[in-house]
Amino acid sequence: MNLSDLAQNNRALEWVRRLLRYEHRQRPQLGSWRLPPFPVAALWIAIGVPNLWFAVRSLLQIARNGFAETDWNIMRDGASHFSAGLDPYAGTLFRWSPAILFVIVPLVTLPFVVWVAAHVTAAMAMPGWPLKLLVLFSWPFVEDLTSGNVVVFSLLLAAWAIRGNRFSTGAYLLLTLLIPRPLAIPVLAWLLWRRPWVRIPFLVMLVAHGTVVLALDPHLHWIGQLLTSLGDVHNWFNFGPSAWIGSLWIPIGAALAVIFTKRGHLGMASLAAS
Repeated sequence: MNLSDLAQNNRALEWVRRLLRYEHRQRPQLGSWRLPPFPVAALWIAIGVPNLWFAVRSLLQIARNGFAETDWNIMRDGASHFSAGLDPYAGTLFRWSPAILFVIVPLVTLPFVVWVAAHVTAAMAMPGWPLKLLVLFSWPFVEDLTSGNVVVFSLLLAAWAIRGNRFSTGAYLLLTLLIPRPLAIPVLAWLLWRRPWVRIPFLVMLVAHGTVVLALDPHLHWIGQLLTSLGDVHNWFNFGPSAWIGSLWIPIGAALAVIFTKRGHLGMASLAAS
């Protein structure tokens, strides 16, 4: 990284620090409602309006063409290879841990509508109505629903884990090992940092998971497949900074994720890390 890149990183971090300092200022009020500071409100609007537009567009596509089932089909491919005794990563886009295939093999035998119902149930199980509605009307949820991914379940577990639910905490730790994503790392780090009791169970899970992975995939093809996700910055649905500056975002995003995590802004930290 040259001096120009470092200067850009420093400017970005300084901008975020200034934005965060607005939290400590007196927030305006509208009647009994305390409004967010202008920069935060502007950020919400900048994110919210495109989100609603894309969510409506995706819902119309579902109504017109049905569910895409993209990730569901990837799960099926990995499961079918695994069931046949083949490498689940050979000739497929499957990237999750081989250990999770013991769950996926029976799961993909269910009708896709059952998986859709599970997504809606997960959204409705979010703590508090504001979060329920926010998830239900968000474009990422609609995309997760139509493609058959599992992000909503990770969000559900994270939301309850942050609130101290021990079952959700354990399940989140396990899911993060089985389906590692940069998006999930800040909450994982925060739990390990702020909840000391989590550390030993996580270490046990880590060792057990590593043992199972080595038994199922001794050549670690999974790791090679996982690294192909670095090319996701070129996906059409990537609207983040990495779509514009590529891998330069990695150190910036990592630094921002650390800052946001230390301040307890886990949602922003997850976005920065992803």
